[in-house]
Formats: sequence, C-alpha cells, structure tokens
Amino acid sequence: MLVEFASIREFRAFAYAIVEKRIQFIIALQAAETAFIGVLVTQHTDKRVVALVSLVLGLPTLLLTYLTYLRALDFQIQGRRYIRAMNAIRGYFVSNDPKISSAVLLPTDPRFPRFDQIGYGGSTMQSLATKVLVLVIFLFSLLSFAAMWLIMSFTIEATGAPVVAAMVSASLCLIVSLLERNRTKRHLRRAEEESAT
Repeated sequence: MLVEFASIREFRAFAYAIVEKRIQFIIALQAAETAFIGVLVTQHTDKRVVALVSLVLGLPTLLLTYLTYLRALDFQIQGRRYIRAMNAIRGYFVSNDPKISSAVLLPTDPRFPRFDQIGYGGSTMQSLATKVLVLVIFLFSLLSFAAMWLIMSFTIEATGAPVVAAMVSASLCLIVSLLERNRTKRHLRRAEEESAT
C-alpha cells in the first residue's frame, strides 16, 4: 500500500509539471503571436489582414489553451483523489493502531478535501485550472473582437465597427465565462458524487 502511495505521489508531481509546462508554452505562444501582430500593425498593414492573421494564428492557440484548461481541471480532480487516498491510508493505520492517533496530525477522513475547495477555506478560483481558464477567456475575447470587427468592417462604417465589435465581444465573453463557470461546478460536483460512492 505504501508503494502505491509513492507511485501516486510521483504521478501527481509529474502531472502537475506537465500542466505547468503546457501553460508556459501557451503563454510563450501567445506572446509570440502578439509580437507578430504588433509588427504587422507597425508596418501599416491593412486592418482586415491583421484581423484575419489574428484569427488564423489565434484559433489553434485558443483550442490548445482550452485543452490545457480541461487537463488542468482533470489534474485538480486527480489531486483531490490523491489527497483523499493519503487520508484513507492514514485513517487505516490510525484505526488499526489507536496509539498512533496522537502522532498523526494530518486529516484521516477520506472525504476531505472537498473537490470544490483548495486547501483550507480556499476556492476553485485559486486553482491552476482557473488560471488557464482566464487565459482561454482572454484569448476568446480578443479573437471574438477580431472576428466581429472583420465581419462588421464590411457592413458598418469604419468608425462604428470597432465599437459594435467590442460590445458583441464583451457579451460573448461574459456568456462563455458563465457557461464555463457552471460547467466547472458541475464537473467538480460530479467528481464529489462519484467519490462519495
């Protein structure tokens, strides 16, 4: 049982490192794309071309960022399962040898921690998954603005297109944020229910 515990601990550390490396890669990729688009803007490239290039470069990055978010959310759930397994192992030893209970300071309840909390009093807003979700929403808002501006630049006068595009982009960003927030809560609730059985 202790060998399994060590194996789970190593897997958790490995998974965390993978998610962090993916996040670093995504941030570097987004920075490179932003720099390239900045060069296009300073070269006085047509704004429609800049918007189109932004979409072509940004959509695959958005997909990659979203997949990393899903992996980070999965990591958060696996991390809770790992901690609960550690608690169960400690609980097993304490229940079989009550004399050691005073020496065991860490929790022994296999239902702790909850899946929707980070540490003591923390929330999922402090999690690695939420930080990646912020990147997803930020990139989504930029890309939706570029797409809406590109579409509207053909139909609305040039001065009005950015304003309308910004309003539509903000609305879409708010909708996506609320949908993902609810989806994350459902996902964590389902993990809690599955773990309780």
